[in-house]
Amino acid sequence: MLGTIEGIGAEASQKKELSLSEELTEALKIPSVKAENGMIECELCKKQCKSEEEMEIHKLKHATRDIPVYKFRCEYADCGQTFNNSMAFEGHINKHKG
Repeated sequence: MLGTIEGIGAEASQKKELSLSEELTEALKIPSVKAENGMIECELCKKQCKSEEEMEIHKLKHATRDIPVYKFRCEYADCGQTFNNSMAFEGHINKHKG
């Protein structure tokens, strides 16, 4: 099944069927700028991130498919919760440790 993505590039007014690879590539093309506060801001939704890496992960969320973009997974028994940034992951692990 092919996905669609809107609002990116010159074809913003048209829907185009994309393969998964094309969809992810297009999502990564979403422009971002450095905000006045030093954060990196997604021009599509205005979300701000601290690093380029965090912004790339964010941009993948604009793809229309449910694509897991989480980099950290809790390995504690019966947990498996996922996180896309290390600070949230470390805070979660500390809760397990008590």
